[in-house]
Amino acid sequence: MRQRWITLLGISALAGASLLLAKSTRADVGDYGYYQYGDFGYKAANMLDLDQRRNAIGSIFGLPNKGAMYCVPTACMNMLGYIAGHGYSNVFPGVANWQSNNQGIYNQMTSSLQIFGNQMSTDPIKGTGGNAALAATKLYLDPAKFGVDLLYADKNYSPLFSDLAIMAVQGRLVTLGVGWYTNKDMNLPHVRAGGHFVTLGQASSVGLFSPASIGILDPANDSANLFAQSAFAFDSYDVEDVPGKYGYTDANLVDHVFQRTQSRIKNYGSGYIDGAMVIKPKQGLVSQGPVIQILTPVSVFNVEAKQAVRTYRSLTGGSILDIAYDPIDVKTPYLIEGSESLYELDLHTGESRVLPAVQRTETGLPTLSKPQRLVIGGPERKLYVLQAGQITCFSRDGSAAKVFTLPMGLSIAAITFSEKRGILYAFDRASKVMIQFDADLKPLRTDRLDITLATPYKLELVSNPVTDEVSLLCDGSVDIYSFSWGERGVTTRKTTLQGASFPVGIDIDEAGMLVANDKGRIVSFDKNGRPSYSSPFVGMPGGTNQRLVRSFSNYNPAIHTTPSFDNVLPPSPELR
Repeated sequence: MRQRWITLLGISALAGASLLLAKSTRADVGDYGYYQYGDFGYKAANMLDLDQRRNAIGSIFGLPNKGAMYCVPTACMNMLGYIAGHGYSNVFPGVANWQSNNQGIYNQMTSSLQIFGNQMSTDPIKGTGGNAALAATKLYLDPAKFGVDLLYADKNYSPLFSDLAIMAVQGRLVTLGVGWYTNKDMNLPHVRAGGHFVTLGQASSVGLFSPASIGILDPANDSANLFAQSAFAFDSYDVEDVPGKYGYTDANLVDHVFQRTQSRIKNYGSGYIDGAMVIKPKQGLVSQGPVIQILTPVSVFNVEAKQAVRTYRSLTGGSILDIAYDPIDVKTPYLIEGSESLYELDLHTGESRVLPAVQRTETGLPTLSKPQRLVIGGPERKLYVLQAGQITCFSRDGSAAKVFTLPMGLSIAAITFSEKRGILYAFDRASKVMIQFDADLKPLRTDRLDITLATPYKLELVSNPVTDEVSLLCDGSVDIYSFSWGERGVTTRKTTLQGASFPVGIDIDEAGMLVANDKGRIVSFDKNGRPSYSSPFVGMPGGTNQRLVRSFSNYNPAIHTTPSFDNVLPPSPELR
């Protein structure tokens, strides 16, 4: 069987792959990750295992309420400390032997946890809200190099153990949200009654004679010594996926339950996995003709075995028309020129499949007919497909399609989705009209733009995750138009890419830098069009399409701020 990730002691056998050997990076002996057709294994042997419970005595520092509610900042600090020790020493909290009980080092970490907790607005009694934790974690990471995802179980969705393990194999660092649920191991509705955060350190899939296994680094497992750092160690448990009814209690004490599957951590109190905070080194997708290339210039895990560029072909061998990077799934959708199907590429195996799609809707129109462009958007990661005369919205699995029929005469050339505003933008080339839709394809407004399109070539429309502008580029033009909407209507800003020759396939990273392909290589520009070299993708292979992965969150303040989502210590004393 082919193994896409390898142990540190092995070497890559994939022909044509180049290894990324960053001067200041290293991975520790014992770290490994692999995935081979459903089978996976992962171990971050030197992941931090910091204690959250810290009491003050004499000259030893402590945390508010002895750190009882500091699981989120502590579990996230494990990831930041791992990154700092693996080539990014400027990342908070820096590099030190954090397992040491040298009082100065111990106090330094306690102070760092309090700073981190303050930035997360950690409440000593109720714990930490997810959105504040996401914002605080992002503060310490270069947005051009790292993204941060916040995942919650919501309605019929929950991240499963296998989903998170495969993310880890891919090179992402994962903290697990574990919910304490009522009616554990019973065929009754499970209602969340608080939760806990732990760091994923080890994972293995179901074997021939063994169940799936998880190794966690639990901030609350400190041997009851609240004045010193306990030894770093994995706590291992069996895991199984359990379908059932799961939910939460709202602010009015009404229970809401949904049918879904969650991963049960056996013998870990009443714990079911129902969320995660994930730090991901930035990746990019590039397509050129029938080829898709996966660019991974940033790595903290398995650095010596990391392939900076991996190359795969489309399923049919046809030219890639468009690609849409899924922010959390290791499978990403794309279109092939001349085909009326949706395709999906597995970024681990390089294998593609046809994504099932609804063929007809309530309108009687086919949902896929000459597809042209594709984007992913919103907390449910819906697929929006631009086609001749219509825009179709699919659920992420390709089902539950909705269709908006475009008025006669419109020739929509490009679409993009703004995560900040939850809006789909569509640009009509002939009339120079920008149409805004909500996430369910309800038209919101239309604006005619006073711009001049410099070339007849492909248009690229992209949302800026920093400014929330929407930018438009004609392939081959050095002029980019950016638009923003306010009380006085639409504002247009023109930027000239200085020194560019024939830029194509624009994207914008989370640092607000413009990225495009110029003469076969990726180039980058700041918001004023000046060349920039801060992006790790600069100089890597470019194509007709560039897509850089961005941070993702499905946080819902109407749900995820209720008492059901307060963080509490594990309910069983043996787990502390």
